This record gives sequence, C-alpha cells and structure tokens, in this order.
Amino acid sequence: MNKFIDWVQEFYEHCPDQLGEALKIVNNVDFKVIIFETDELGEDEIVWAIESFNDPGFWMTAKDTKEEAIKFCEDVGWKIEKIFDDEK
Repeated sequence: MNKFIDWVQEFYEHCPDQLGEALKIVNNVDFKVIIFETDELGEDEIVWAIESFNDPGFWMTAKDTKEEAIKFCEDVGWKIEKIFDDEK
C-alpha cells in the first residue's frame, strides 16, 4: 500500500482541521523534516516526532522508535534535515 496515502489518512483521523495545511507543507519543493525524541505527549509516552523543518512546531507524525521514524521518512520520500538525539 502507498505509505503517503496511509499517512494522509492517519493525519486526517487525528487532526482533520490541519490536513490542508499539512499537505501544503509537504508539497513545498524544499520540504524537509527533523526527527527528535520527546515526551511532549506525556511523561510515560516517549515518541520520535517528525516535524517540518520549514515550519517549526508542525508535527507531521510520531513513531515509537528512531528507526521507525527514519524508515517512515524514507518510505514517503521526505528528506531528513537533522536527527536530534543523545548519540555522539
């Protein structure tokens, strides 16, 4: 199945009012993302957020692991600008 279409459907389920803006952001020719670990959803819920580099603060989605976040970006063709983590 098409991973981008899956993302659109998932985004719509969680944030229907922001889907139009999300699609506008991803259709920008310079679209890139950053990936970072966060507990912003709750202290007991650590996720790897995928956020628009071009529109800071606009989460595209979140995954349970860094590897899942990277693989997701590869699957939908999103360029990763930076991955923020504690690894040196």
